[in-house]
Amino acid sequence: MWRGINSCGAGALWLAVSINAAAAADWPNPSGPTGNSMSPENLPRANLAAEPPRIAWSYPLLSRGFGAPVVDQGRVYILDRDALSGPATNAMINPDEDGRPPREQWSSQPDRKTHLRCLALDDGRQLWNVSWVDEGMCRYDGIRSWPVFNEQFVYVADHNGYLRCFDKQTHRQAWAKLIGSRPVGRTSEGYTKSPILHQAQILAVASEENYEITAFHAASGRELWKTSIPGFRARYLTPSVLSLDGVDQLVTHGDGRYPDKTPVPIYGVAADTGKILWRFADGLSPERAFIPPMPVGTNRVFIGDSSRLSNSGWLLLSVSRKAGGWQVEKPVHDQRGGRAFCQIHQPVARGERLFDWANLTGLCCRGLDGQLIWHKRTPSGAGGAQLMGVGRHLLILSESGALQVLAVKAEGDTFESSLQELCTLQILEDREVYSRMAYSQGRLLARGRNKLVCVDFR
Repeated sequence: MWRGINSCGAGALWLAVSINAAAAADWPNPSGPTGNSMSPENLPRANLAAEPPRIAWSYPLLSRGFGAPVVDQGRVYILDRDALSGPATNAMINPDEDGRPPREQWSSQPDRKTHLRCLALDDGRQLWNVSWVDEGMCRYDGIRSWPVFNEQFVYVADHNGYLRCFDKQTHRQAWAKLIGSRPVGRTSEGYTKSPILHQAQILAVASEENYEITAFHAASGRELWKTSIPGFRARYLTPSVLSLDGVDQLVTHGDGRYPDKTPVPIYGVAADTGKILWRFADGLSPERAFIPPMPVGTNRVFIGDSSRLSNSGWLLLSVSRKAGGWQVEKPVHDQRGGRAFCQIHQPVARGERLFDWANLTGLCCRGLDGQLIWHKRTPSGAGGAQLMGVGRHLLILSESGALQVLAVKAEGDTFESSLQELCTLQILEDREVYSRMAYSQGRLLARGRNKLVCVDFR
């Protein structure tokens, strides 16, 4: 059972924003409207080298979290959670030998709440907020999930693993369903995935014991179908809905069992029925799978992971229908181990080029066959980074909060012939900028440990 839902807001403000932003370009999930970290917009100004973008506003958040913002017609939705206080904070400073807060403290602060915030993209004002009790704490405490939305509702998955549906106009909860067999707020990580909107369905994945995909009717919450994959697990990864050979399907890969390096299968599941369409046995074996599968070209799927195990890395698969079934061909390119491995974010596919980031080599440019063309360490900082494509520009946000803007000149054979560095600015003073960026109407949104910032490119 869930406990009281509190709502506060300004209906008139919500209506005004809705009317003024009716033609806005939305950013419905961390992978963007096309699922490949590319915005359909263009940066509104060409003179960014002379006049760099500016931080338009920032909004304070209560606690650290990695859940990305999403944008819906000039409204920004983001999940937040009450900060730890009192004795429970010591658990994050003095963890046990496994790096987690002592298990006896995971049930601390039973009245702790999670918040769904709706902000105005123009100026960062909070238009409304809904909160509910979402007890429990865990290692790397904070929200990892992002909201999804349709015309009428906003859907969220909270720390305990409840899927909740809120009406966008009344801000009231329409329904709530437990994902899986039990609440997970007192486990080592809490619930770490996000809901998936597909047509009139909301899909949610439970994997605390068995990997289980459940489809709910988006308006009523009625269960439509459920599919289990025995022996499979993916603690963090939210699957992607991809259209492959004309069929919408959930594509997912999973976690390995460190130090075992046995490949983990990759699955394609029909998004409308839950039927398992195909299984590719020779997948990767990441310690933790983070990177959502991504479409690259026609009927090709990018699969990557973020660990340094010898069978980690990434590969491109070719998926097509054949003789009444499905054929998954050997990887178009198979890059495992060595010095090339992905971080926790998707690459960017632009034209005949694939841009990705590797810790040890920096920015990499590859052909759609996966072959490396060039790589370069950029000024965006050491360690990991995430990429986004906006028109003829490439944005790089480092884990330390440095944003670099590059113009795409041509599909060249070197960094210098391909890209032009325009500007670099520090937008977050953090060491763990892991949340994915969002872009809409000339504004970039980025989440740090304790705030959301908006960078204005106009």
